[in-house]
Amino acid sequence: MKKIILSALVVAMAATGCKKDKETVCSLDATSIQGTYKITSVKYKLNSSATESQIFTDPNYFEACERDDTYQFAASNVFNYVDAGTTCSGSSNVTSTWALVGNALTIGAFGAGTVSSFGCSSMDLTVNDFDVSGDIAVITFSRQ
Repeated sequence: MKKIILSALVVAMAATGCKKDKETVCSLDATSIQGTYKITSVKYKLNSSATESQIFTDPNYFEACERDDTYQFAASNVFNYVDAGTTCSGSSNVTSTWALVGNALTIGAFGAGTVSSFGCSSMDLTVNDFDVSGDIAVITFSRQ
């Protein structure tokens, strides 16, 4: 009898102990995009057929003091850029606006791009004409 009860208990525990956690789904909208981010990657192509390269760690594009800055998409479409961590010489914080229409993201002081990927913890912003006409950059923002 003890073996039957023990077997039933093991089966019941196995059936209830293996539930999968529900994955959080983040839809791209003005509420879910709100938060503070850091740039963690910038992939760059001189044109659509060029080889992609990582420029976020290239000091010709981003100084070391820029790599720890934060970007806040706040409520009421307020955007805050904060020169966090190591302060850049002559740099200052910027408050501006942001807007999301469909997957087009406009950041008043910085320009516009297309949100090409969005998840709960990060988003990719594709920017055409990033540095020169015809080039493409994909900027990865990671939520803090």
